[in-house]
Amino acid sequence: MQALPKTTLPNLWRVNIHSRPNIDNLASILRPYIPFSLPVLGTLFSGDVENNTLRIWSSFPPTSQPPLVFSLVTQIPLLNGEFRYFCSAEASTRTPGQLEEDHVLSTFRVLHRVIPPDTARGPNGSILVGSVNDIWYPSLKPHSIVKHTTAKYIRPPLPIRTQSNWNDSPHSDWIITELREEDIGLVLSKSSLLRTPEYLRSRLPFSVSLRQSHSSMPIAWNLLTSDGSTGMLHVEPEYRGRGFSRWVKAAMFRKLDQMYGTDDEEKKGQYPYARWESCNIFADNCKSIGLITSLEGWKEGWVSHWLHVQ
Repeated sequence: MQALPKTTLPNLWRVNIHSRPNIDNLASILRPYIPFSLPVLGTLFSGDVENNTLRIWSSFPPTSQPPLVFSLVTQIPLLNGEFRYFCSAEASTRTPGQLEEDHVLSTFRVLHRVIPPDTARGPNGSILVGSVNDIWYPSLKPHSIVKHTTAKYIRPPLPIRTQSNWNDSPHSDWIITELREEDIGLVLSKSSLLRTPEYLRSRLPFSVSLRQSHSSMPIAWNLLTSDGSTGMLHVEPEYRGRGFSRWVKAAMFRKLDQMYGTDDEEKKGQYPYARWESCNIFADNCKSIGLITSLEGWKEGWVSHWLHVQ
């Protein structure tokens, strides 16, 4: 990896997450850029602001309106210190030019200077930035190592057609619940990605699971991750091929609709109250791709990378 070039960006502003007007202002700035802004916008509404762990930096004063080209970065300490990044140029229909590329490279150079000293570092002092839009990969490639690459799938808001509870089960032999503290060890043991008990504990209120009784262990689950995408879908091998992944997904989306539902007319059409959903799937996971593309409204969006950026 090569070191990032010298910066032309004067500063990154740390956003005070205890100020609700700051969060509301950032959300209003990011919403017009949906779906491209979802990896950062989602972090504002997935529990880490409320539990005081999210860290946010902006390339403009956080109480002001941004310039045409701007960046927002969030860090999720509970998710192994991973970062999420968005640049306004991602929503453009044209290929990024030198101005945008220089802005992105400069943003990461400054970010290395301002992040807290407790940030986990990877190879050559790099930081792990997840869900990076593929349009930045040519610029970042000389300065980064790819951890993994996924396809991002997107679903725009759908009408809420049912008033049933999120945990209503399609069959009396099964019950739907949140994941529980005693499930954490099992869930971690089945994950292909490194997660900590603390992270899973923070996700319990944002999870669904399928089990045979209140006293049994789950046989399938799904959850809302800290960046607002759904992830960690799992069905135990002996229960696969019976449609349980669809049950769990349906319960997950019902739960999110009900968690974020509002009677406020001004908010009803806005994310997160109007639910844009996303998920990241490895290209070789044909079963998950088949499942998500069979569900109403889901389409492939773009390629995303998890990069160790130096």
